Amino acid sequence: MGRWEVTNRRLVAPLTGSTEWDEFPATAVCHGALFGGAANLDEINFPTKGFTGLTLRLFDPVRAQWSLNWVNSRTGLLQPPVVGRFFDDGHGEFYGDDTHDGTLVLCRFVWSQITSTSAH
Repeated sequence: MGRWEVTNRRLVAPLTGSTEWDEFPATAVCHGALFGGAANLDEINFPTKGFTGLTLRLFDPVRAQWSLNWVNSRTGLLQPPVVGRFFDDGHGEFYGDDTHDGTLVLCRFVWSQITSTSAH
């Protein structure tokens, strides 16, 4: 929870074999533990890109999995979630189906190297 200065990286031309990355800053604010810790909201501002985003994270206690649900201010449309969990070593892996320019893709979102002051 709290406010974080973050660096984002994304491929300039996904699904083309390109290895050129676009790196850009953002400010993320994670808003408290909701539902007794089973939900939280993360708002992220990308000042050099001209938009903001929001992640709603929800914990499913039956499956012991989190769903990460993303929407950005450019479209206002909730995207398909990535779903997964954190493991005993502290890293988290989340997967979900999506599309990129009409092509079905499997997304993977990984949290690693988590400390009280940083994460990757």
